Amino acid sequence: MRRGFLVRPRPARECVTQGPTTGPASTSSPSKQKLSSSPPPPSPRRSKPFEEADPIHRSVSLLPLGASSSPEGLVISFRSNLELLLAHPWVDRAFLRQCEAVELRAVEGKGLGLVVPREVGEGEVLVRERPLLVIPEVVRTDVLQQFEQLLEHLPLGRRQAFGGMHNVHPTEGAFGVHRTNCVGLDFGSGMDGWRGAHAGTFEWIGRANHSCAPGAVVAWDGETLTGRLVALRPMSEGEEVRISYLSPGELRLPTAERRRLLWEDYRFVCECERCGSAYTNGLGGDAS
Repeated sequence: MRRGFLVRPRPARECVTQGPTTGPASTSSPSKQKLSSSPPPPSPRRSKPFEEADPIHRSVSLLPLGASSSPEGLVISFRSNLELLLAHPWVDRAFLRQCEAVELRAVEGKGLGLVVPREVGEGEVLVRERPLLVIPEVVRTDVLQQFEQLLEHLPLGRRQAFGGMHNVHPTEGAFGVHRTNCVGLDFGSGMDGWRGAHAGTFEWIGRANHSCAPGAVVAWDGETLTGRLVALRPMSEGEEVRISYLSPGELRLPTAERRRLLWEDYRFVCECERCGSAYTNGLGGDAS
Protein backbone atom coordinates (compact mmCIF):
# COMPACT_ATOMS: atom_id res chain seq x y z
CA MET A 1 0.00 0.00 0.00
CA ARG A 2 0.90 3.56 -0.39
CA ARG A 3 -1.24 5.28 2.23
CA GLY A 4 0.43 8.46 3.45
CA PHE A 5 2.02 8.77 6.86
CA LEU A 6 3.09 11.93 8.67
CA VAL A 7 6.29 10.65 10.23
CA ARG A 8 7.34 8.37 7.39
CA PRO A 9 7.04 10.11 4.00
CA ARG A 10 6.95 6.90 1.98
CA PRO A 11 4.25 4.52 3.29
CA ALA A 12 4.07 0.78 2.82
CA ARG A 13 2.36 -1.35 0.29
CA GLU A 14 3.61 -4.83 0.83
CA CYS A 15 5.30 -6.45 3.74
CA VAL A 16 8.54 -8.10 4.94
CA THR A 17 9.25 -11.24 6.81
CA GLN A 18 12.17 -12.44 8.75
CA GLY A 19 14.19 -15.38 7.69
CA PRO A 20 17.48 -16.00 5.96
CA THR A 21 18.74 -13.13 3.85
CA THR A 22 19.36 -15.61 1.07
CA GLY A 23 15.80 -16.94 1.15
CA PRO A 24 13.20 -17.01 -1.63
CA ALA A 25 12.29 -14.03 -3.74
CA SER A 26 10.33 -11.28 -2.04
CA THR A 27 7.58 -8.84 -2.98
CA SER A 28 6.55 -5.51 -1.56
CA SER A 29 3.37 -3.38 -1.07
CA PRO A 30 2.43 0.39 -0.67
CA SER A 31 1.04 1.78 2.68
CA LYS A 32 -1.96 4.71 4.23
CA GLN A 33 -0.70 10.91 13.96
CA LYS A 34 -0.08 12.34 19.11
CA LEU A 35 -1.58 12.94 22.49
CA SER A 36 0.11 10.90 25.11
CA SER A 37 -0.94 9.74 28.50
CA SER A 38 1.25 8.20 31.15
CA PRO A 39 1.10 4.43 30.80
CA PRO A 40 0.22 2.43 33.88
CA PRO A 41 2.85 0.18 35.44
CA PRO A 42 3.99 -2.57 33.09
CA SER A 43 2.58 -6.04 33.41
CA PRO A 44 4.65 -9.24 33.33
CA ARG A 45 6.18 -9.86 29.91
CA ARG A 46 6.39 -13.02 27.89
CA SER A 47 9.67 -14.85 27.92
CA LYS A 48 9.81 -15.42 24.16
CA PRO A 49 7.89 -14.69 20.93
CA PHE A 50 4.73 -16.70 20.31
CA GLU A 51 5.74 -19.60 18.19
CA GLU A 52 4.73 -23.16 17.35
CA ALA A 53 6.55 -26.16 15.94
CA ASP A 54 4.92 -26.12 12.52
CA PRO A 55 6.74 -25.37 9.23
CA ILE A 56 5.49 -21.78 9.07
CA HIS A 57 7.64 -20.71 12.00
CA ARG A 58 10.84 -21.90 10.42
CA SER A 59 10.81 -18.80 8.23
CA VAL A 60 8.81 -16.25 10.22
CA SER A 61 8.22 -15.35 13.87
CA LEU A 62 4.94 -14.21 15.43
CA LEU A 63 4.15 -12.12 18.47
CA PRO A 64 0.59 -11.31 19.58
CA LEU A 65 -0.12 -7.75 20.76
CA GLY A 66 -2.23 -7.36 23.87
CA ALA A 67 -3.41 -9.74 26.57
CA SER A 68 -2.32 -13.30 25.84
CA SER A 69 -5.86 -14.59 26.50
CA SER A 70 -7.29 -12.47 23.67
CA PRO A 71 -4.69 -10.76 21.45
CA GLU A 72 -5.76 -7.57 19.69
CA GLY A 73 -3.22 -7.84 16.91
CA LEU A 74 -0.36 -9.83 15.46
CA VAL A 75 3.20 -8.75 14.65
CA ILE A 76 4.97 -10.83 12.01
CA SER A 77 8.62 -9.88 11.72
CA PHE A 78 12.25 -10.88 12.11
CA ARG A 79 13.00 -12.79 15.29
CA SER A 80 15.50 -10.11 16.35
CA ASN A 81 12.74 -7.47 16.11
CA LEU A 82 10.36 -9.51 18.21
CA GLU A 83 13.03 -10.03 20.86
CA LEU A 84 13.31 -6.23 21.08
CA LEU A 85 9.54 -5.89 21.21
CA LEU A 86 9.32 -8.31 24.13
CA ALA A 87 10.97 -5.71 26.35
CA HIS A 88 8.22 -3.15 25.62
CA PRO A 89 5.97 -2.52 28.68
CA TRP A 90 2.80 -2.43 26.53
CA VAL A 91 3.36 -5.46 24.31
CA ASP A 92 1.16 -7.79 26.36
CA ARG A 93 -1.24 -5.22 27.79
CA ALA A 94 -4.79 -4.84 26.56
CA PHE A 95 -5.76 -1.52 24.97
CA LEU A 96 -9.38 -0.42 24.58
CA ARG A 97 -10.05 1.26 21.24
CA GLN A 98 -10.98 4.96 21.43
CA CYS A 99 -13.17 6.07 18.53
CA GLU A 100 -15.96 8.20 20.05
CA ALA A 101 -15.07 11.16 17.80
CA VAL A 102 -16.03 9.32 14.58
CA GLU A 103 -18.82 7.13 13.23
CA LEU A 104 -18.70 4.49 10.52
CA ARG A 105 -21.28 5.48 7.89
CA ALA A 106 -22.15 4.80 4.28
CA VAL A 107 -20.53 7.44 2.04
CA GLU A 108 -22.03 8.01 -1.40
CA GLY A 109 -19.92 6.40 -4.10
CA LYS A 110 -17.33 5.11 -1.60
CA GLY A 111 -19.00 2.41 0.48
CA LEU A 112 -18.19 2.89 4.16
CA GLY A 113 -16.20 5.79 5.56
CA LEU A 114 -15.50 7.69 8.77
CA VAL A 115 -17.61 10.76 9.61
CA VAL A 116 -17.38 13.11 12.60
CA PRO A 117 -20.72 13.39 14.45
CA ARG A 118 -19.71 16.75 15.98
CA GLU A 119 -17.28 19.57 15.40
CA VAL A 120 -13.64 18.66 16.03
CA GLY A 121 -10.58 20.82 16.40
CA GLU A 122 -7.17 20.73 14.77
CA GLY A 123 -4.93 18.19 16.46
CA GLU A 124 -7.79 16.23 18.02
CA VAL A 125 -7.30 12.47 18.14
CA LEU A 126 -10.26 10.93 16.32
CA VAL A 127 -9.33 7.24 16.63
CA ARG A 128 -6.78 5.43 18.73
CA GLU A 129 -6.45 1.67 18.35
CA ARG A 130 -4.16 -1.32 18.14
CA PRO A 131 -3.34 -2.69 14.68
CA LEU A 132 -4.91 -5.94 13.58
CA LEU A 133 -1.70 -6.86 11.79
CA VAL A 134 1.85 -5.49 11.50
CA ILE A 135 4.32 -6.93 9.00
CA PRO A 136 7.40 -5.63 7.15
CA GLU A 137 6.91 -3.76 3.91
CA VAL A 138 8.65 -6.47 1.91
CA VAL A 139 7.45 -10.04 2.22
CA ARG A 140 9.07 -13.25 1.08
CA THR A 141 7.10 -15.31 -1.43
CA ASP A 142 6.96 -18.37 0.82
CA VAL A 143 5.43 -16.28 3.61
CA LEU A 144 2.76 -14.98 1.25
CA GLN A 145 1.83 -18.56 0.54
CA GLN A 146 1.29 -19.11 4.28
CA PHE A 147 -0.47 -15.82 4.95
CA GLU A 148 -3.93 -17.25 5.60
CA GLN A 149 -2.48 -19.70 8.13
CA LEU A 150 -0.56 -16.97 9.91
CA LEU A 151 -3.77 -15.01 10.44
CA GLU A 152 -5.29 -17.98 12.25
CA HIS A 153 -3.26 -16.89 15.29
CA LEU A 154 -5.66 -13.95 15.65
CA PRO A 155 -8.88 -14.47 17.66
CA LEU A 156 -11.94 -15.18 15.51
CA GLY A 157 -13.46 -11.73 16.00
CA ARG A 158 -10.28 -9.99 14.90
CA ARG A 159 -9.93 -12.28 11.88
CA GLN A 160 -13.51 -11.48 10.90
CA ALA A 161 -12.83 -7.75 11.24
CA PHE A 162 -9.78 -8.12 9.00
CA GLY A 163 -11.62 -10.24 6.43
CA GLY A 164 -14.52 -7.77 6.28
CA MET A 165 -12.34 -4.92 5.00
CA HIS A 166 -12.20 -3.79 1.39
CA ASN A 167 -9.92 -5.71 -0.98
CA VAL A 168 -8.97 -4.35 -4.40
CA HIS A 169 -6.57 -7.27 -4.92
CA PRO A 170 -8.98 -10.22 -4.53
CA THR A 171 -6.70 -12.68 -6.31
CA GLU A 172 -4.21 -12.23 -3.44
CA GLY A 173 -6.71 -13.31 -0.78
CA ALA A 174 -6.04 -12.06 2.75
CA PHE A 175 -2.79 -10.41 1.73
CA GLY A 176 -4.80 -8.29 -0.70
CA VAL A 177 -6.80 -6.99 2.27
CA HIS A 178 -3.56 -5.88 3.91
CA ARG A 179 -2.26 -4.27 0.72
CA THR A 180 -5.49 -2.34 0.32
CA ASN A 181 -5.76 -1.06 3.88
CA CYS A 182 -2.31 -0.92 5.50
CA VAL A 183 -0.48 2.24 6.48
CA GLY A 184 3.23 2.81 6.96
CA LEU A 185 4.28 2.77 10.62
CA ASP A 186 7.34 4.06 12.43
CA PHE A 187 6.95 0.86 14.44
CA GLY A 188 10.53 0.43 15.59
CA SER A 189 11.05 4.01 16.76
CA GLY A 190 13.04 4.07 19.97
CA MET A 191 14.14 0.44 19.61
CA ASP A 192 17.86 0.31 18.88
CA GLY A 193 18.56 -2.43 16.34
CA TRP A 194 15.06 -2.62 14.82
CA ARG A 195 15.24 -3.95 11.26
CA GLY A 196 13.15 -2.76 8.32
CA ALA A 197 10.12 -0.57 7.71
CA HIS A 198 6.75 -2.05 8.67
CA ALA A 199 3.10 -1.49 7.76
CA GLY A 200 -0.04 -2.05 9.80
CA THR A 201 -3.71 -2.69 9.11
CA PHE A 202 -6.26 -1.13 11.47
CA GLU A 203 -9.95 -1.96 11.82
CA TRP A 204 -11.19 1.65 12.09
CA ILE A 205 -8.31 3.76 10.77
CA GLY A 206 -8.32 1.54 7.68
CA ARG A 207 -11.86 2.75 6.89
CA ALA A 208 -10.69 6.30 6.18
CA ASN A 209 -11.08 7.20 2.50
CA HIS A 210 -8.64 9.22 0.42
CA SER A 211 -8.33 12.89 -0.47
CA CYS A 212 -5.47 14.79 -2.09
CA ALA A 213 -6.36 17.53 0.42
CA PRO A 214 -6.56 15.34 3.54
CA GLY A 215 -8.24 16.45 6.72
CA ALA A 216 -6.51 13.88 8.93
CA VAL A 217 -3.29 11.93 9.19
CA VAL A 218 -2.19 8.65 10.76
CA ALA A 219 0.48 8.64 13.47
CA TRP A 220 2.13 5.81 15.36
CA ASP A 221 2.46 6.05 19.14
CA GLY A 222 5.38 3.85 20.09
CA GLU A 223 4.71 4.40 23.80
CA THR A 224 1.45 2.42 23.79
CA LEU A 225 1.87 0.56 20.45
CA THR A 226 -1.23 2.18 19.00
CA GLY A 227 -2.13 4.03 15.83
CA ARG A 228 -3.85 7.42 15.97
CA LEU A 229 -6.00 9.21 13.46
CA VAL A 230 -5.46 12.94 14.07
CA ALA A 231 -7.34 15.92 12.61
CA LEU A 232 -5.12 18.24 10.55
CA ARG A 233 -7.69 21.06 10.67
CA PRO A 234 -11.07 21.86 12.25
CA MET A 235 -13.95 19.74 10.92
CA SER A 236 -17.68 20.41 10.86
CA GLU A 237 -20.37 18.05 12.12
CA GLY A 238 -21.11 15.40 9.48
CA GLU A 239 -17.85 15.90 7.58
CA GLU A 240 -16.07 12.84 6.25
CA VAL A 241 -12.60 12.14 7.66
CA ARG A 242 -10.20 11.56 4.80
CA ILE A 243 -6.48 10.84 4.74
CA SER A 244 -3.99 10.78 1.89
CA TYR A 245 -3.02 7.43 0.43
CA LEU A 246 -0.08 9.22 -1.23
CA SER A 247 3.17 10.41 0.31
CA PRO A 248 3.82 14.15 0.78
CA GLY A 249 6.03 14.12 -2.31
CA GLU A 250 3.40 12.35 -4.39
CA LEU A 251 0.78 14.88 -3.30
CA ARG A 252 2.82 17.55 -5.07
CA LEU A 253 2.56 15.74 -8.40
CA PRO A 254 0.18 16.91 -11.15
CA THR A 255 -3.39 15.63 -10.98
CA ALA A 256 -2.86 13.12 -13.77
CA GLU A 257 0.10 11.54 -11.97
CA ARG A 258 -1.70 11.37 -8.64
CA ARG A 259 -4.67 9.75 -10.31
CA ARG A 260 -2.45 7.25 -12.07
CA LEU A 261 -0.82 6.17 -8.80
CA LEU A 262 -4.16 5.85 -7.03
CA TRP A 263 -5.63 3.84 -9.90
CA GLU A 264 -2.65 1.47 -10.01
CA ASP A 265 -2.72 0.83 -6.26
CA TYR A 266 -6.38 1.22 -5.30
CA ARG A 267 -8.41 1.02 -8.50
CA PHE A 268 -10.36 4.29 -8.16
CA VAL A 269 -10.32 7.63 -9.97
CA CYS A 270 -9.93 10.41 -7.43
CA GLU A 271 -12.59 13.12 -7.53
CA CYS A 272 -11.56 15.07 -4.45
CA GLU A 273 -11.61 18.86 -4.33
CA ARG A 274 -8.10 19.04 -5.81
CA CYS A 275 -8.73 16.58 -8.61
CA GLY A 276 -12.28 17.72 -9.42
CA SER A 277 -15.00 15.62 -11.01
CA ALA A 278 -14.44 16.76 -14.61
CA TYR A 279 -12.19 13.77 -15.31
CA THR A 280 -14.48 10.99 -14.14
CA ASN A 281 -14.05 9.10 -17.38
CA GLY A 282 -10.30 9.39 -17.65
CA LEU A 283 -7.02 9.91 -15.86
CA GLY A 284 -6.27 13.35 -17.25
CA GLY A 285 -6.01 16.50 -15.17
CA ASP A 286 -4.16 19.72 -14.56
CA ALA A 287 -1.13 20.37 -12.41
CA SER A 288 -3.05 21.30 -9.27
